[in-house]
Amino acid sequence: MTPNTTLLIVEDSKFFRNVIERNIRKELVDIKILTADTYESAQTIINERQNKIFLSLLDLNLPDAPNGEIVDFVVKRNIPAVVFSASYTEDIRDRVLSQNVLDYVVKESPASLNYITNLIRRVHRNKNISALVVDDARTARKYVADLLRLYQFNVLEAADGVEALESVREV
Repeated sequence: MTPNTTLLIVEDSKFFRNVIERNIRKELVDIKILTADTYESAQTIINERQNKIFLSLLDLNLPDAPNGEIVDFVVKRNIPAVVFSASYTEDIRDRVLSQNVLDYVVKESPASLNYITNLIRRVHRNKNISALVVDDARTARKYVADLLRLYQFNVLEAADGVEALESVREV
């Protein structure tokens, strides 16, 4: 198992946490899963194992952090996050997505759980895929590269074709 194969699930509902975990274990056997049911327990896990967590699945409303504080905590530690919550308004969704989370998924049907499982699978596989971003505009290049890094791709950047060919030769 490679160092970053741990998924952190932060969910206060024991039933829902177990359903998520069971579905992910059934589909993704090579991923280690850690769970937390409070903000405090999530903080402890992250402080101890931050470098091993490749992705976090976060509920917005926790007993000790009912306003999405867990998202701020995880994002500040550069751990990719997916919010999986029953709470939904356009304002909440926009606020959460502005924090560089991968996605905001509403707990509304079994299809949502399947979507989450497929997203986790893709992000986990992305660690083994390289992407080359070529653009002479530094700002545009950085924007695209940062998005790809958020999804755990190994990103190479180049300002032009010559630089891109050099980058590819080095890989």
